[in-house]
Amino acid sequence: MSKSLRISDTLFDAATLSGGILSRSTAQQVEYWARLGKALEDRGLTVDSATVLLGAASQADEKTLWANKRQLQKRDVALARSGKVKQSDLHLFSPEAARSAKILNGPY
Repeated sequence: MSKSLRISDTLFDAATLSGGILSRSTAQQVEYWARLGKALEDRGLTVDSATVLLGAASQADEKTLWANKRQLQKRDVALARSGKVKQSDLHLFSPEAARSAKILNGPY
């Protein structure tokens, strides 16, 4: 069943642009982004991590985005070396989940 949903003009325009590149309608692109966000949440993306990612993504400077990524990587390496976390815990998806993943609607 189709439902109505209000989104910002900025998000609508971004979804239209991205969807057009991938041969998706605007609604399909927004649905894809929503499913992706839910999957990240289900895998344990914390509010703090999401805030960092969204804050970094809102800045237009590519150098800033890469500097932030390197900073997070250094933190993760330090945590793994200190034994506070296992290296395998730093992956977004467990090796088992990655091996059992099924690609839906892929081009191949």
